[in-house]
Amino acid sequence: MAYLTLIPLAGAWLNHRQKKSTYYLVLLPSAIIALVGLLQALTSVIPIPPRSDITTRLHGWSAMGETIRKIDRQTNQRVLFIAQGAPLTALVAFYGLLPPNRIAEVNGKGQWKYWWMNWDKSYIEPPFGSDAVFVDDNRNSEVNFIASFYQEKLASESILIKKNNRELRTLNFTHFRNYLGGLNFDLLKAN
Repeated sequence: MAYLTLIPLAGAWLNHRQKKSTYYLVLLPSAIIALVGLLQALTSVIPIPPRSDITTRLHGWSAMGETIRKIDRQTNQRVLFIAQGAPLTALVAFYGLLPPNRIAEVNGKGQWKYWWMNWDKSYIEPPFGSDAVFVDDNRNSEVNFIASFYQEKLASESILIKKNNRELRTLNFTHFRNYLGGLNFDLLKAN
């Protein structure tokens, strides 16, 4: 959104032969747009549905990080965290303070890859008997697909992210125990 407010200003700068008053005509709308964006991010003053409101992307990640770090402490920093989609995987890794060898991404049915892209190809599947935690945002979850590769699926823990009594998203954390084999995180084609 910040870029949008700079477009008129850049246009005026490129056409610098204009009068100084033109700059004020450009700066005023730019300032208003920036102020409305800031107010929306802080207060949700405009009733935009959460999936359409890009300012909702600014909220909830610290709470998610706390939950991930709590789960990580409870499991003695031994589980692989698998998140659905690259943006969520990046957020899980960053806010969860996870090292790159304990985060993986799934993006679409059966399209798996380690987040750090298997630089040396020495670790393309979790160790047999290991545990994992799957993180999803309640949209097109592949939790059942993942469950088929583990002996036990435990109950999910969910956190509801709200802002001003408005539901923004639900994040689910599903723990799996005892990896049975069969996942290749390099690229696994769905059957």
